Amino acid sequence: MSQFAPVFERSDDGDFVLLPPDCPSREELERELIGPIQLSDVSPQRPKPTQFSLLDVMLMVVGMAVGLAGGTWMQSVAFAAILGLVMLCGLLVVTFQPPQTHCGKVIWALLVVAYFSAVLAAVVRLPTEVHP
Repeated sequence: MSQFAPVFERSDDGDFVLLPPDCPSREELERELIGPIQLSDVSPQRPKPTQFSLLDVMLMVVGMAVGLAGGTWMQSVAFAAILGLVMLCGLLVVTFQPPQTHCGKVIWALLVVAYFSAVLAAVVRLPTEVHP
């Protein structure tokens, strides 16, 4: 039995021999940890404002609805072409005078979403009527 570590040596009762703990006791830890609570002097930072609100999401849904519904008002290819011309004019305006207010940015995003959804609808939608 001498070839094993002392942990595995057995006493006459058949129990294992326990080594003394190599960590501090509970009382020692409590003496170290219990002390005056020190609060940091740094004030918490303000949370960043959200990048979009529920109103913005609802307006994007309106843009998507206009882009998809345009195919029912006229041929979807023609509607996508008209929105494309409106987008080109809007792109010229935005290039020289970018929108500064949140409302202007939302309106521009609404137009972009409507255009891309109209183009997607024109590509995906099957022609139901054949026009001469």
